[in-house]
Amino acid sequence: MPCPYSLMHYIKAEKSEYFWYNRKGKREKSHQPKITNLTQRVKPIMPKWKVMTEFTFDSAHYIKDYNGPCGRLHGHTYRVQIEAISEQLHSSEFCPHPVMVADFRSLKWAKKDVTKGGLDHCVLNEVMPPEYETTAEMIAKYIYDETKKRIPSDIQLKVRVSETPNSWAEYEE
Repeated sequence: MPCPYSLMHYIKAEKSEYFWYNRKGKREKSHQPKITNLTQRVKPIMPKWKVMTEFTFDSAHYIKDYNGPCGRLHGHTYRVQIEAISEQLHSSEFCPHPVMVADFRSLKWAKKDVTKGGLDHCVLNEVMPPEYETTAEMIAKYIYDETKKRIPSDIQLKVRVSETPNSWAEYEE
């Protein structure tokens, strides 16, 4: 059955009046064709893939000039969730075929030990650049910025960092 909003269903009559058939097949009259619904239905549908990964790393930090316990050196098991969305599939440094949004190994770089370029078992204040304070918000931004360098530029990214089971920060652009 043809779409009730297709142009073939508009019958031009005298005096610039248009007749069209609604979803129930009933003929209705209008001075303007119902083009708004037509353009919405004709819009091409682009494929979209979403991958998500979750990992943890253990690190110490302190918040500079913070008046309270967080101003002293302490540690967390950080839980990180990364969501990557793309309208096309890509290859990676580990696979030459365009069969993935992003390689999970590229998304999980922060899970690696600090001696291998990650954030595990380090003092974040010593590893992260000085423009990033070590709050959950800025750690999320840092992981976002570093991950974007490792994946194709058209991928949309969202990073969530949690220091405790009940508190987290998200960053996306």
